[in-house]
Amino acid sequence: MKKTISTEILIVGSGAGGSAAAGALAAAGRKVMILEAGPRMDWPSGHGRNLEPSETGLAAFGRLQEEHLVWPSNEVAEPLGLGGAKVAHVLGGMLSLWTNNCPWPHPDELPSRDDHSIWEEYLKRAKKLLNVQDDYWAGVRMDRLMEQITRAVGPMPEGRGVRPMPVAAEPDGSKLRFSSHEDLLAPGLGGNLTILTDLAVCDVLHSAGRVSGVVAKSTIDHEIIEVAADTVIVAAGTIGSAKILAGAGLDVGPALGRGIFDHAAFVSRVPLNSKILDDVPADDGNFTIWVPYSPEHPWHCQVCRFPGTPTPVVPDVPESSTADIFTWLPVDINNGNQISFSTEKLDKFGLPSVTGVLQLSEKDNIRAARAISEHYTIAASIGDFTNGWYPNLYKPGGSTHLMGSCRMGYENDGESVVNKNGRVWAYENLYVAGNAVLSRTNGGNPTMLCVAAALRTADAILSH
Repeated sequence: MKKTISTEILIVGSGAGGSAAAGALAAAGRKVMILEAGPRMDWPSGHGRNLEPSETGLAAFGRLQEEHLVWPSNEVAEPLGLGGAKVAHVLGGMLSLWTNNCPWPHPDELPSRDDHSIWEEYLKRAKKLLNVQDDYWAGVRMDRLMEQITRAVGPMPEGRGVRPMPVAAEPDGSKLRFSSHEDLLAPGLGGNLTILTDLAVCDVLHSAGRVSGVVAKSTIDHEIIEVAADTVIVAAGTIGSAKILAGAGLDVGPALGRGIFDHAAFVSRVPLNSKILDDVPADDGNFTIWVPYSPEHPWHCQVCRFPGTPTPVVPDVPESSTADIFTWLPVDINNGNQISFSTEKLDKFGLPSVTGVLQLSEKDNIRAARAISEHYTIAASIGDFTNGWYPNLYKPGGSTHLMGSCRMGYENDGESVVNKNGRVWAYENLYVAGNAVLSRTNGGNPTMLCVAAALRTADAILSH
């Protein structure tokens, strides 16, 4: 017998978009239910990095990421054409496993051109919720790296110079407590918020321009549950949200899955040279340095200690004596980069299987050539090349920042799936939140933009 439950507002997915909307709506007194396809993990404050937040815990955190980053819908193989597009099916989604970098976006990276001041206010709310620290990193390596990198990249636009990377964390004694979905949910915790895990949504119930709920299946015992709701927010990731809309046969227009975008991502690991390492104390603080995006400097770069191993490592070099360099390159948005859906072949969650196309344009390649040149210049200024240098270009989707499958727009002209508030054009009570709605190419971690957009969606629901 099918089980039926109900709520006022149902949110599918518990990542940045879903949790931000849930926290705001529950705090305003609405009855909110979150359905998450993955399990609840026993991690301090909801983040795997908090198991050992010091620099010595980075390698273990990298192994945790490797264990829990999976193909969408827990499939056994990568989506054809999107060979790097892994996701996190756990409570909190990627906010349980992210590296907490929170670069403040340039106005040209905001989701729309017309209302910068409105987006700025939502970004400020996102920054507060995520406990973003602008100038946390400090230490001997940090100071020396800042000096060398500033010299290497040369003059930068006003207000976008080389600086410490803002981080979503707060001091916890002598350590950091890294922010997660729990921080976004905190305003709404109490009797208004219910979270159910291990439930994968496989259909959206709808009729005559309204949705009435969803159908979900337990990933443990395959029990079918129907959840009735007055309002539904789909926040299941860029691939997952699009799969749910496509599988439900909703009237979403031709833009669904079209115009997806990511960052072309260069990465390399270098052993640090003597200019950086001489006489560094054993308890030296960790570091993350940001070279911001701007129209004059059209890519984003960061130098840090990364949890994983992005490129080959020189033997016998301690990891604390290395640095990882990332260059995230904004790419042109075009409808040829897209996700295609097969309703004849369903995945483990009962959703359409997908294939993807995510290719660089000629202009992207020209920018990439300039960006890798700067990447090399930074590597040479801080690294020891005695045993070579091994840069790597991530597979399509490999940044874990895939965006744009349900792009927002200002007119229902077939070029967008949702309006500026995240509402699906043809439905009065169906919304999308998360990276799926982002509509404008950007250079860095989009979490702040994602949270800002979800807060705007929550405000729209409250006002409606």
